[in-house]
Amino acid sequence: MCNPLIVENFEKRTFLDSEGASGVEGINENVSLVSAFRLAMEKDGQQTDRQMVEPLFIHLTKRLREIARAFNKYSKYLQEHHHITIPQVICLREVHEHGPITLGALTKIVALNNSTVTGIVDRLEKQELLQRTRTSSDRRQIHLQMTEKGVRFLTEIPAPVPEAFIEGVKSCSADEVDRIVWAVDKLAALLGGEDLPVE
Repeated sequence: MCNPLIVENFEKRTFLDSEGASGVEGINENVSLVSAFRLAMEKDGQQTDRQMVEPLFIHLTKRLREIARAFNKYSKYLQEHHHITIPQVICLREVHEHGPITLGALTKIVALNNSTVTGIVDRLEKQELLQRTRTSSDRRQIHLQMTEKGVRFLTEIPAPVPEAFIEGVKSCSADEVDRIVWAVDKLAALLGGEDLPVE
């Protein structure tokens, strides 16, 4: 069994963070969570103490759900006011930056599965924001490219992420941003698995 004092401290910090900590201060506050987790992992010859592991993963799951809810809420705002979702904006921006581009290449860039990107492209084409074309170099290959309406649309809509989030990241130091990017990339790699369908 783990030291009860360590468990108690772990649970107190989890509660405090869920109730009041935010931003980089919240991240620093949770250093003790990681330390407690490592202590549990090292205890008894790398035998994991479930009392310590489970609260940590519950904490991480709660935070990931909060992030997902925030982006889902913003995506619904974009859909209601601009008739487009965050994944659609991202695909449209990538076509604008890299187009003409094949569907396969776009799928790799946006890190979504092929069927999801196909559905997104179908909807964007229906809105006349992009179009499928055949290039002169290879008539067998279908490429995606922007329409004039699509280019204008990109200049009129908000960023694909909330403005408050953008300003929050800008207020962080370069070192803090590097740590955030590393942590998010690491989480994405750890989660892995199949892409979830998005609109």
